[in-house]
Amino acid sequence: MLILYAAFHGVSRTLIRVSTPGKVTLFGEHAVVYGEPAIATAIDRRVRVEAERRGDDLIRIEAKDLTLAGFKALLSPNGSITLEGESKKVLAAISYVKRAVELIQEKYSVKRGAHIVITSEMPVGAGLGTSAAVAVSVVKAYSLLAGIELNKDECAELGYNVELSVQGIASRMDSTTVAVGGILYIDPKAEKTYEGIACRRGFEGLVVGYTNREASTGEMVERVKRFRDDVPEIVTPLINVIGEVARKARTYIEAGDFQRIGALMNINQGLLEAIGVSTSKLSQMVYAARCAGALGSKITGAGGGGCIIALAPGKEYEVMAALRAIGVSAFRASPTSDGIKVEEG
Repeated sequence: MLILYAAFHGVSRTLIRVSTPGKVTLFGEHAVVYGEPAIATAIDRRVRVEAERRGDDLIRIEAKDLTLAGFKALLSPNGSITLEGESKKVLAAISYVKRAVELIQEKYSVKRGAHIVITSEMPVGAGLGTSAAVAVSVVKAYSLLAGIELNKDECAELGYNVELSVQGIASRMDSTTVAVGGILYIDPKAEKTYEGIACRRGFEGLVVGYTNREASTGEMVERVKRFRDDVPEIVTPLINVIGEVARKARTYIEAGDFQRIGALMNINQGLLEAIGVSTSKLSQMVYAARCAGALGSKITGAGGGGCIIALAPGKEYEVMAALRAIGVSAFRASPTSDGIKVEEG
């Protein structure tokens, strides 16, 4: 459990509870950074934030169940937070909270003391949108404490700005997906950057496998950028094809054609391996899932470790067993239409 203190101003006390789903990227990671479309879905694992007004001028942050390594926190006299630890995931998780509070204070010229408690049903830094979910949840909860009602799109935009501030590079895909919910077609070049996708048969049979990250999202995005800058005549067409795969996949998702969705997932994985974002462990997981009956499997997220997803309707338990047999965590995941929501009680 993590407890931090920083000085802000505020008086009254009100309790707010907010939850936000994680997400998986079905198609288009990395290519979306270069303006190509992607498809992502919110999943039925959530981050929960409880925020209570304090009678003093402190912000208190407790982070629970975030699967974090050891760390220590140093506070300067002006209230700024410096974190040192074995895991960069710790630094990021708390930086998202701090920056979300600061953005609300700056944008709306308000200050409220608050006790913020965060719990997560997902590991941090695994490619499941946990950082976006934390950012969006804190934006919503703290704004409500300040008497400000933000809609889902506004929470998504502020959550994106939190991620951009902390990471230095970000796309709107994660914050939009977790805030809005459902299966979304993300098109950075469109006037409205996202559209909901309805799957005729209902999208089912997803399994997530998780292994430790070897590189951060920022590092993987930068690695692809360097590769593209070095040989643009090779990498740019690969990125463009990833975008074409996402465009075609939208049609198959709408039709509920799982065989073709799986086939496109496998093609997408090959393209991601070609641009250098897989690892030997991720590849082992991808092929273990396919050998156990998955119609398709691929990395979800930036790569360099983290998660894979497998589409295995009717074969979920076999795929989970195969993944666990090679020493990785695995669980079933279902798309959810529930984005960010204020919880009662």
